[in-house]
Amino acid sequence: MITKLTTASAALCLLVLFTDPASGCSCAKVTPCEAFGSASAVFVGRMLGGSDRVREYTKDGQTFSIEAGEARFTVEESFKGVTATEVTVFLMNMKGSSCEGMAALVRGERYLVYAYYLDSVGGLSVGACSPTKPFSAANADLEFLRNLPSPGKGGRLYGQVAVETGAQEPAPLAEITLTIEDETHNITQIRTGRDGKFEMNGLRPGKYLVSPLLPENYVFRDEYQRKREVHVFDRGCSGANFWVNVNGRVAGRVTDSRGRPAPTFVELESVDQRRRSFSDETDQEGVYEIRGIPPGQYVLKIDMKKDGKDIGYFYPDTHDRSKASLIDMSMGQKIEGKDFHLASSVEVIFVRGAVTYSDGRPAANAEVRLIRERSDPDTAYKIDDSFSYDDTETDDLGRFKVRGYKGLSYKILVFDNLRTAIEENRESGRIETDKMLLTKDVDNVKVVLPLKPRSTAKEGPQKKTAPLQ
Repeated sequence: MITKLTTASAALCLLVLFTDPASGCSCAKVTPCEAFGSASAVFVGRMLGGSDRVREYTKDGQTFSIEAGEARFTVEESFKGVTATEVTVFLMNMKGSSCEGMAALVRGERYLVYAYYLDSVGGLSVGACSPTKPFSAANADLEFLRNLPSPGKGGRLYGQVAVETGAQEPAPLAEITLTIEDETHNITQIRTGRDGKFEMNGLRPGKYLVSPLLPENYVFRDEYQRKREVHVFDRGCSGANFWVNVNGRVAGRVTDSRGRPAPTFVELESVDQRRRSFSDETDQEGVYEIRGIPPGQYVLKIDMKKDGKDIGYFYPDTHDRSKASLIDMSMGQKIEGKDFHLASSVEVIFVRGAVTYSDGRPAANAEVRLIRERSDPDTAYKIDDSFSYDDTETDDLGRFKVRGYKGLSYKILVFDNLRTAIEENRESGRIETDKMLLTKDVDNVKVVLPLKPRSTAKEGPQKKTAPLQ
């Protein structure tokens, strides 16, 4: 019966059935080999019941109970870490994790369980990001698990080095040397093949540091890509992919006719048939820096709207793409001073104010967003801010300044400081103001965050009408 409610593609986040439907699940996809290697215990078993009943549902006249907490399983087939015929596994509430929700399973159903030992619970546990899945959806996993090599064969490390080119998929980097350092500081080198991939087999279990040695004009996309710590497990697999960029960049500033910094995205678009694009959002000073640009010819543009239709505003000052200045990028080139000056009809408006708690204390480090009110009709000529908003953090006195555009309506959305909320044992909330039409600068906006104990805090955004003028 459970197969009608789940699919094999739901192997990552325990399926929508088992997690909070309102939460987003960003669990990384893993192969059966990777899942086996990192798990403390892997077995096929039937869930006898959990200590916490989450909910019940009826399907085809049968009632099913979804349960969590301390759950008992009969062990039908063990692949790792379990020798008993019955085992207890803690199905964890993962609130606040990258895959928020509760790991809850259906009483009486069979599962392939990947469990992990946690000191905090003193036993095996399953979280919402575990690759645990219904037995009926585990064919690929079982094919691997039932053909495992004998213990002591070592583990496999593999991955790929690729460069972002603006295309849908990164391009592989061939003949890149990687260093692989074990816990005794012994270093082994390996090179990528034509497909940018590398692989080492028979590694003894332990931690390894993996780092590519990049050629000139290539840079790491972020510090995490520079050197990766990888855990290798006996008979398991560990992956390490590295995405890098070409060290080409274009920088400038976007301002309105009064010199005020404009909040917007700036896009660098190739003129070849592939129409590759790179972009960056301006900062509080209107500065942008588009990075990772490979050699080629490009035009700079800002997306705008006129009478509700999408139009481009191309550097330096034209809506005609054919009249845009061409930017020739050589390998690793850095170009600065590409400044946009918006037409006089597009004016930046400042909104200033302060966020406090209901007891009068300033709310420091709260996130403040100025978000367009989409129900309003489009004005004749404006920046297309469909995918962006201006945001900032309050200072020590709870003060903020955000930017919008004249003639458009906005709401202010404030997110409480999560760390402060945890320290004060209350829910981290959010609050929004009523809609306001920007015609001139707005000062002295007051936003008040309520203080509510964790046990009584209500879910969802609360609304507070702020004096806006």
